[in-house]
Amino acid sequence: MTLVAPLSALLWWRIAGGHLALAETCNLFAGHALYALVVAGIAFFAAAATESAATAAIAALAFTLGFWALDFAAASGPEWLRLLGQVSPTQALKQFERGLWSWQHASALATLGLGLLAMAVPLVSVSYRRRAQVARSAAVGVAVILVLVPRKRMRDT
Repeated sequence: MTLVAPLSALLWWRIAGGHLALAETCNLFAGHALYALVVAGIAFFAAAATESAATAAIAALAFTLGFWALDFAAASGPEWLRLLGQVSPTQALKQFERGLWSWQHASALATLGLGLLAMAVPLVSVSYRRRAQVARSAAVGVAVILVLVPRKRMRDT
C-alpha cells in the first residue's frame, strides 16, 4: 500500500510525457529502501530501549527530525557543523535522489540500519539482567561506530 503513491506518480509522469530511466528509478527506490531500513532500525531500537509505545514513538520521531534539523543547520552553519551534518542518513539519501549510486553510502545506510536493529536485540532479551542488556547493546553500538568511522575517513581522503 505504501508504494501506491510513488508508483502512481511515476505513472502520471510517464503519461504526461516525462522520461523514466529504469536504472535511475531503481536507484531511487534502493536509496529510499535503505533509508527506510535506518528509520526502522531507529524505531526498533527506540521501542526496545523505552518503557512505552508513546515514548518510543517520540524518541524515533526525535531522531528523524533531528537528522532533518542537522541537515538544515549544516547547510548554512559553521564548518564543524557541516562536517557533523555529513553523517546524517538524509545526506546519503540525497545521493540516491540525484541518481548517483554510491557503494559507500549504500553500505553506510545498511550498516547503520542493521546496527540499530542489532542494538535492539539484547534489550528485548529476557534472559539477561538490565545491566547486561545495556552493556551488550552498547558493545554493538561501539562496533557499528568502529565500522562506520573508517568508511567516513576513506571518503575524505
